[in-house]
Amino acid sequence: MSSIWRPGNATVRGIEIVGEADFVARTVTALDLVWQTTFATDVRTYVKRIRSGRRSGACAWEKPPTVEFGRRTWISTPEWYAGGIVHEMVHCKLFVQNRRRFFLFTYTPARAWTGTEVEIECMEAELDALRQMNAPIHMQQYVVECKRNPTHHKVPYYKRDW
Repeated sequence: MSSIWRPGNATVRGIEIVGEADFVARTVTALDLVWQTTFATDVRTYVKRIRSGRRSGACAWEKPPTVEFGRRTWISTPEWYAGGIVHEMVHCKLFVQNRRRFFLFTYTPARAWTGTEVEIECMEAELDALRQMNAPIHMQQYVVECKRNPTHHKVPYYKRDW
């Protein structure tokens, strides 16, 4: 997954934003909300590219570490999109913090940055960010409900539509 230059690309506070002009504008708006939370430093540290894509997810292994967002996510409210940025940042952070070395090879065990326990951790950060942004209560309640029985991460990446 390499980035392709398209009209609208921008760099904001060290984060490259790759996508059409509407995607870039909505991403800047969502990031403005993230900057007001305690997650701002971690987002700037662990996410170096935000890219428009077919679906949402963390591509933490890419150089630079990238999060990708599908249209259903980035077209939603700024608070929801900002919460998604924080959620995917946690995946990237865990990927980096759990790097291991085996002789000349480096790797991150999958369970260290993916799976049910990690999804709950990501949703906890997302919920905290939504609260800090004073997001609508129904949005916060939805994340609380998802945390009780997280299943979205079990949907194969290529089948996701968000």
